[in-house]
Amino acid sequence: MSGGVKHKFTAPNPDGSDPNKVRSSNWNDDHVIDLLSGSAGAGIDGPLHFDGSSAVTGCTRSGTVYTLTRCLFPSAAIVDVGVTVDCANSRILVAGKLTNNGHIHNDGANAAGAVGGALKAAQFFAATFAGGAGAGPSTGTGTSGGSTGHVPPAPYSGGSGSGGSGGVQGSSGTASPTRFGVGGGGGTQNALGGGGGGGGVTAEAASTMPLLEDLLAGRTASRATQLTGGAGGGGGGALLSTGPGCTAGAGGAGGGVIAVVCGQLDGTGTITCKGGNGSDAVIAASGASGAGGGGGGGGGLLIVVYGSNIGPNTFSVAGGTGGVGKTIGGFTLVDGGGAGATGQIVRINLNNDGT
Repeated sequence: MSGGVKHKFTAPNPDGSDPNKVRSSNWNDDHVIDLLSGSAGAGIDGPLHFDGSSAVTGCTRSGTVYTLTRCLFPSAAIVDVGVTVDCANSRILVAGKLTNNGHIHNDGANAAGAVGGALKAAQFFAATFAGGAGAGPSTGTGTSGGSTGHVPPAPYSGGSGSGGSGGVQGSSGTASPTRFGVGGGGGTQNALGGGGGGGGVTAEAASTMPLLEDLLAGRTASRATQLTGGAGGGGGGALLSTGPGCTAGAGGAGGGVIAVVCGQLDGTGTITCKGGNGSDAVIAASGASGAGGGGGGGGGLLIVVYGSNIGPNTFSVAGGTGGVGKTIGGFTLVDGGGAGATGQIVRINLNNDGT
């Protein structure tokens, strides 16, 4: 993969006659820097084709879904329509052209029932953050709150959504100042809904902005800590009178960190790092009860570097949606979970051609 560099100053002198010396025309010409050929492993995987039926090195496959087990270093890569590539906290560094007509992602997992969205284990990048569990039937006095979504280590990302409790709103993910920016706060909802997870980190001040090599290495400008994605959403709360089979929704997991680098990006696919959705409450068919929905996970951090995007591919770091709260028997203090905050996209077009 190469990028162009041109000197700001233009040499006005005519070329000299000695071919062993730098001439004005050499100085004024466009210079090409190959960003990957000198990198360890650049192109060593050869051309890779994710067709939904064949094995691909460095991946497992289930149907049309490929999951990375390590970073990939293809010379060129193709992702077919209807095919999904889960980066699972690893990178894809393509020395040449990436044609993506499918879906490349490191999205957070959706919640299911009262179980929060599961984390993805660390590989090259740090592990993602799980969602909080939804509250179940309560036998004590008062209310039962869902657990809090897991939060990235301070101060490198937004805070998690708090679990909801009857009559008390679930809090949002906090907006935390960091060396690598501010994690966005997730949405709040009243009553039993779980708070949404905070989003992934934003770009920091220019004076401390990580170099490209630091971003691709998954570290902050200080090089002391790994970058992290969005926080998990909080679980919903359930009223005291909930009966068997009545549970609050759980929180979605936060989106992780993804890095895709290529010389040219083609195709009309998507590259995403979205937060997982919170789940809906489940209410028994009879009786008087109520439970809140789970909060959505925060969007993650998407790093994409290319010479040109001629497809064009589209990108998303949206936060997950909050689950629906439900009630029966006249209760009204029930609401859905908060949406997760939007994450961040770091998009570098080396040719600066507007694509």
